[in-house]
Amino acid sequence: MSGKKPDAPEVFLFGPLAEMAEYLQSDAVAVVPATLVDHDIFEVTLTGELILSPSADGVVDGVLVQAGTGIGAALLSYLDAVEGFVTPVELQDPSGTRREALASIADLPLRQTTQSWKAETWSPAAREIHSAQLVELADQLNAGRTITKAMLKGMRIRAIARHFGQTTTQTESFLTGFDVNDVVDLKRRQVYSEFFALEHQSYRFRKFDGSLSEEVERAVFIGGDAVTVLPWDPRSDRILLIEQMRPAPLARLDPNPWEVEVVAGLIDTLEGAEGTARREAREEAGLIVGRMHLMAEYYSSPGSFSEHISAYVAEADLSHVGGTHGLDEEGEDIRVFTISCAQAEEALDKGTFLNSHAALAILHFLRQKKRLVEMWS
Repeated sequence: MSGKKPDAPEVFLFGPLAEMAEYLQSDAVAVVPATLVDHDIFEVTLTGELILSPSADGVVDGVLVQAGTGIGAALLSYLDAVEGFVTPVELQDPSGTRREALASIADLPLRQTTQSWKAETWSPAAREIHSAQLVELADQLNAGRTITKAMLKGMRIRAIARHFGQTTTQTESFLTGFDVNDVVDLKRRQVYSEFFALEHQSYRFRKFDGSLSEEVERAVFIGGDAVTVLPWDPRSDRILLIEQMRPAPLARLDPNPWEVEVVAGLIDTLEGAEGTARREAREEAGLIVGRMHLMAEYYSSPGSFSEHISAYVAEADLSHVGGTHGLDEEGEDIRVFTISCAQAEEALDKGTFLNSHAALAILHFLRQKKRLVEMWS
């Protein structure tokens, strides 16, 4: 934090972020148009996030929110949580009056690849995701909750999952043909939000005899969409696996919370499932993969968990892999190793894999392996 905060600070919300003002409750006592010079709005290429950064001759239009007790503290906690730093800036309102406010200014060299943002060239997907984040963020601000980096990241991941979720299709199967239009009186209420969220739902649905059910109430654990990737070396006929400590077995009092898994990760950018799979292979295994094949898509536990998985097999040279990998900032310590396909099949028969994503990925791979050999020969 740099500079001295005003006693009753005004907060500068820029560009599309200014739309948040319309969601805020009435204790935001004033919303005033304002202009900040020598700055510009930049878009983070992969995520679609918008950030404010110094730029010669730049001009940014936004609003000043003169916040009351609850919203004021919440807005400042939001600014403290976003990447960048909160600093006083001098702006100009429509009357030409100069006034000081607080804004979150990002340092571009520390960020991912960025480009100058323009409303007319902003992609519909990024716009949709950004709007969904604003609605959830405003709800948290209105509730006076402290906004953390983990909460902001969770909001983005959930917004991205909902964006891709609308395009989910199911192939011909044994389904009766019902769809979302056969769910009525749906009411949703988010009862918890941090990196993950918990949503309370009430609804009625079309029953198989054609009638409507009574009202049903459920709680849904909302995470993001995710990918798994199983690297396979066709020349040596070996696959790559990883091992790491996991908190869920620890919560269940499992005496051994270390899990053998496949490379996996959340889809937290607009690069989608395949791009995420390639990035996770680099981060978790130090591996650049080649051709990829989508083996399956599925929900982890559709009765209570929104997570949707895209499972890939990836061609790779595994002759020099090993060691430990992972991102220090995410507390990862990941051991990388390889086994033969024969060993993998034997381990499945013994029930070695307690991780469902690993077991399903290997099962799908072994079933599709002959076709993959033909495809990639």
